[in-house]
Amino acid sequence: MPTRYHATRRDSFVVRHASLALATLALLSFAVEGQALVLGTWAQPGVGGSSTVTPSSVNTTAPADDPGWANSGGGRSAIYLGDQWVLTARHVSTGSIILPSGTYEPVPGTEVILSNPSSFLGTALSSQSDLKLFRIQTHSTTGLTPEEMDPNVQSIQIATQTPTLGTQITAIAAGNRRRVHPSQPNGHFRFNSSFQLTSDAAAPYRGYFFEQLPTGGSVREKAWGTNRIDNPAGVTGLTDNGLNAVISVPGLNDTIGLVSRFDQAFNDSGNVVEPSATADEFQGSGGDSGGPIFVKNGLGEWTLLGVFHGIYLLDGQPTAGTVPMFGQHTGFSDLSNSHYYNQIDLLRNSQQYSVMGDTNLDGVVSGEVNSGGATGDLANLVNNWLTTHSATGVQAWKRGDLNQDGITDIGDFVLWRQGAGGTVSVEAFAALVGAGAIPEPTSVGLTCLLLGLASARRRR
Repeated sequence: MPTRYHATRRDSFVVRHASLALATLALLSFAVEGQALVLGTWAQPGVGGSSTVTPSSVNTTAPADDPGWANSGGGRSAIYLGDQWVLTARHVSTGSIILPSGTYEPVPGTEVILSNPSSFLGTALSSQSDLKLFRIQTHSTTGLTPEEMDPNVQSIQIATQTPTLGTQITAIAAGNRRRVHPSQPNGHFRFNSSFQLTSDAAAPYRGYFFEQLPTGGSVREKAWGTNRIDNPAGVTGLTDNGLNAVISVPGLNDTIGLVSRFDQAFNDSGNVVEPSATADEFQGSGGDSGGPIFVKNGLGEWTLLGVFHGIYLLDGQPTAGTVPMFGQHTGFSDLSNSHYYNQIDLLRNSQQYSVMGDTNLDGVVSGEVNSGGATGDLANLVNNWLTTHSATGVQAWKRGDLNQDGITDIGDFVLWRQGAGGTVSVEAFAALVGAGAIPEPTSVGLTCLLLGLASARRRR
């Protein structure tokens, strides 16, 4: 049964020893040498060419049944929800998000840390959780959102119900590549009862190391894996109800979540060790914090269950240079908890996106007339001028429909102009949209109407 330590930071992570009666929770912190999603691989002796040694790098492209590869961050583990919202662990630094479509910078001042309920199962919780959201800007070169850059980017659904024990989950995260044993088909290293490396086939523990560059530092990559929801009773010291548990680190925030266990499918002889092990069994490690955990709902649709927060080491396992071993647990949030779900839902559906007039959501109101064309936020109004649409929320906002009435028109220009401080005259705007784009009124009439509306409307 795992032993708990309390985590502090030093390099990728360091833990200081507490009571051995507790369980070990190590932060999945972000550092250059942070470690990654670890995958167990199975080369069952005598089956399917098992003499071939498993490669170090596996599952580095989207799975056939893809839950959201294009939405999952590389470099800094996080999940892009859509509409320029990103979710990650609070203890992960807010910064650029690398998606397959490109790199996106955060919008300053948009970070929101989710609160906790006051208690869980009678245990008082920190007021804030280890979950946060923030907005990202459009692509610095194209001015497009991730959805516009990549058709594989999805609008991520949040899970609405906690899965039962044994339910299969899929995770995606970025970090160091595992190092496998050069002569063992499964790639497993063997460790004795003191967690020392050994060649003894009877050794009680199996696991992996991490690949390092010849010049130092880590070989990092994004990967996916699978596991199952496990009973948190297998981790001593947790507050749990047999399904949910409080994922907690002293000095950091509590989060209501779930755990999975890193199971070994076969032993060296090919005999089944853990029947519940999945074909692409994962274990979290340093560098995975904020990476998404997906689960299918009752309709067979992928939903976001949570993100990585911490790992639980084996009883007595040394923490310096931690080796991922079978039997460890991973802790992640449960976003189906109504307290978290409702906060995320409110943020994603709020009409208060950013600064009034900031249609491209980069944190500032911009736009000018340049060589007969519009730039910045103003371009969204011009490009969508007098077009009706069925979009709502942030999608309507990005079309320049600031007052959310289903059409980008004069009222939206007035709101944008107020946000921009009146930097573009109504005459210049009338010339941009042109009489040809609006049969009636004419450009002169449009100017008059704009002037009248500007004095009549209040900024929203």
